[in-house]
Amino acid sequence: MDDEDDDWFGPVTAVPPPRIDCPDETAAYRLRNLMSDISERHYAAGWLFGLEYALFGAAFAGEGFGDGLSHEERAGLITLSHRCQGWWAYDDRKRFVPMGEWAETYARHIAERQKR
Repeated sequence: MDDEDDDWFGPVTAVPPPRIDCPDETAAYRLRNLMSDISERHYAAGWLFGLEYALFGAAFAGEGFGDGLSHEERAGLITLSHRCQGWWAYDDRKRFVPMGEWAETYARHIAERQKR
């Protein structure tokens, strides 16, 4: 057996993530990963429906989140979002949203929730 036989799926190539227009791209991608990890830990879901709203409310508005965020999770969300000046949302895909735009989106979400 030679080396080529071990390569069932072809060569592995690293694809760089898409560029994000923010002050700290590394922090932005770490934030996305943290959000997904929290969803996985608390709900066994890679990205729970409405996760972006639930985590933002828990981190910044003191709202509850499932069985609660740990101090480290909350601190990580706040620190990373401040560094990258944004938040992640999921509509048809995960996308980075600058904080100004996200604040408006979150406010609309809260207003809609209060109407119900």
